[in-house]
Amino acid sequence: MDIVVFGVGHCFDNVFTSMNEMDRIIACLDNDRRKQGGMVNGIKIYPVEEINHFKYDLVVLCSMDWEKMMSQLQLLGVDSYRICNLRSYYLNKGRQQSSELGKILDRNLDIDFLRNNSMGLNELTDAELINYYYREGYKLGVLGAKIGCREGIIDVLNAFLKQGGSVLEIGPFDNPQCITSGVKYFDIYNSDRLKEEAKKRGRHYNKIPPKIDYVDAYGDLSIIDEKFDVVFSAHN
Repeated sequence: MDIVVFGVGHCFDNVFTSMNEMDRIIACLDNDRRKQGGMVNGIKIYPVEEINHFKYDLVVLCSMDWEKMMSQLQLLGVDSYRICNLRSYYLNKGRQQSSELGKILDRNLDIDFLRNNSMGLNELTDAELINYYYREGYKLGVLGAKIGCREGIIDVLNAFLKQGGSVLEIGPFDNPQCITSGVKYFDIYNSDRLKEEAKKRGRHYNKIPPKIDYVDAYGDLSIIDEKFDVVFSAHN
């Protein structure tokens, strides 16, 4: 994986010496003009504004003040799924963020959504919104993107299925949430029995999947003999 490191202070050596052997640093960025144009461990240091000149998989933020750095990169058009702080890199989350599903799920901040769905934020600039969200908004539980709510997650999962991803939904009963071709279902009853149960309870049964791929009366998930990118369940 090709990595750009943002910040060449005292934390940089930690990244350089702890990198996975499959990763390589292709460039370094720093806001300090005195460092720009110089070299560190044989790697040239560039102004952060040149980030879009590189082809990379991930930007690793090497600073305790990584929220500001993330905001700066997002204003330059860098997708959030391509950014991780040093701790996340150590925990190997960076590689998860670079996956196809990660690209969809890591939309933790949608500026237009935040502006239109939060009181008192309409007059803030994009930069002010980003700074607000990462400094205090998310700590207060402010919803930064549609992905943070149930409907958003369901939209994401169905979009993921359209891209060829695999999803197992547990307990669809009469209201399955993942309805795109390719999804598979697990329930304690087969489709016919689910229809009977829906009728008994006076519920509509026209949405019940025509096939329940995995059925176990005791809810034993060990009968599932394949792997999925996502396992999803919702009480309906």
